[in-house]
Amino acid sequence: MNRTKLGVFVTTFLLILGLSACATGDQVKGYVTGVSVANRTVTVDGQLIHVPQNTRVTKGGTPAALQDIMIGNRVSVRTDKASDGSVQAKAILLLGVERGKK
Repeated sequence: MNRTKLGVFVTTFLLILGLSACATGDQVKGYVTGVSVANRTVTVDGQLIHVPQNTRVTKGGTPAALQDIMIGNRVSVRTDKASDGSVQAKAILLLGVERGKK
């Protein structure tokens, strides 16, 4: 009986793990710790995120650009994983508060 319960638990766990791995999209919230307009990347609390040309960037409900993102900005980034494993931004929302400023 215990072996059956363990088998059900392991199967359920693996199924959930597999489904979460297949889920598209994630969200990263935090402070910008690095920006490279030339390489089209932002780093949010140490996590490197690639910013394709078609990424929507907004600030206060109005369109913005990668060049508007500054170190210290608080952001919310909707992301997807690329086939090479890199994290790609789908949308970046500048929340307008800089670290240490209110």
